Amino acid sequence: MSDTLILVLGFGVVCLASYQVGIWFSAIGLPKITGYLAVGALVGTFGLDLIATEAATDLRFIDELSLGVIAFVAGSELYLPQIRTRLRTISFMTAGIVTSGLILLGTGIFWLSGLVDLGRDFSTEERLTVAIIGSVVLLALSPPSTIAVIKEVRARGPFTSTILSVTVVMDVVVIVLFAVASGLAVAVLTDAGLNLALLGVIAVDIALAIALGFIVGKGIGWMLAQRWHRLIKIAIILGLGIGIFSVAGLIDTWTAENFAFEIYIEPLLLAMVAGFVVTNATDQRDQFEALLHDVGPVVYVAFFTLCLLYT
Repeated sequence: MSDTLILVLGFGVVCLASYQVGIWFSAIGLPKITGYLAVGALVGTFGLDLIATEAATDLRFIDELSLGVIAFVAGSELYLPQIRTRLRTISFMTAGIVTSGLILLGTGIFWLSGLVDLGRDFSTEERLTVAIIGSVVLLALSPPSTIAVIKEVRARGPFTSTILSVTVVMDVVVIVLFAVASGLAVAVLTDAGLNLALLGVIAVDIALAIALGFIVGKGIGWMLAQRWHRLIKIAIILGLGIGIFSVAGLIDTWTAENFAFEIYIEPLLLAMVAGFVVTNATDQRDQFEALLHDVGPVVYVAFFTLCLLYT
């Protein structure tokens, strides 16, 4: 039996324990994911260190699979007929959070970078770059946590729908902003200067993610329309969850080896677009939601347990 298989089986046992601890946490009024995170911290390097830190690479596929499925869920929550009347509110809230967050967080990071030893030798341009990237990263609102808690308590209504929509839209905005900020950082830190070619590559990255997301979403819609067993459909959705990350990595490697630039397709953006397309551009929304609901508990246990296992 291979070391990877043994590791996966061991992680499976940890997940079973994590699931039970989540039930106990729920019984005292706390979200189940709190229990999952607690088990991950206890078993990982924070606690008993039962699974070697070096094994994180072997379990990476579980993290990618979980993120892919959660991104499908996030995209599927943006059901236009339900949120159309609140689009202006969602847009204003998102714009307000992004603008105020970038200003306040960016200013704070820029100021603090001049006080710590690590940043005292940085130039003004380098400190500004750190501030921009840091503020964008801190804007992330963690849709997985929001979605998991909402699904667990079965919250419904305009307020819940609005908050969830803002969280998902914010994640898309953060992904796009991070791509732009990374490009700016490369230009500043390498003295290459910002040019239209760099901005063009970033635009291509985003456009390809959206285009492939549309194709994947339509493909999922076709697959769901077939009279296949539900377990086969669940297996395909799980496979797509990890396959998206694999394809993105292959494209990144291939372009880096054959061209003077890299094309990096953001997997989470692609998966969210796919979920959005299935929900809004096919007639398979109910079945898609049902299958994601069935597989959701397993995915959430694995993802949140793994989150702190190697932190």
